[in-house]
Amino acid sequence: GVTLINITPILTIEEQDAKFGPDLNKRDSDRCCQIRKVRPMDDFLIDYDAWITGMRLAAAPHRSERRVIEYDARRHLVKINPLLNWSDDDLIQYTLENDITVNPLMYDGYPSIGCEPCTRRVDPSDDPRAGRWAGSGKLECGLHI
Repeated sequence: GVTLINITPILTIEEQDAKFGPDLNKRDSDRCCQIRKVRPMDDFLIDYDAWITGMRLAAAPHRSERRVIEYDARRHLVKINPLLNWSDDDLIQYTLENDITVNPLMYDGYPSIGCEPCTRRVDPSDDPRAGRWAGSGKLECGLHI
């Protein structure tokens, strides 16, 4: 009973490369995230009063100021984070009990999945988000700021 909606950037990678040069993600990751993720989401959400995320503190402790229900002042809508306080065990249990499909990349060394050029495999002993913007110190794309 869920309708999936694919939100895509206005520019293809080829168009982005032509406009800003290749490897924008390496030269200006904030601009790349803005083009590929933030702007498309902002444009989509303009017709809504609320949005629901899959954000969890266990996956991103730096988001400790987040609340289950909060006001997204930048987008002027309610933001609902129903999984915010779920532990990894809670997530696994729910996934198993409800036969939820898991992204196959999770089994291939990608415990936290972002955009293709900015996500790499991590060792099991690494922080799960270590593969996101590896080596840059960047923690967020801008969707949740």
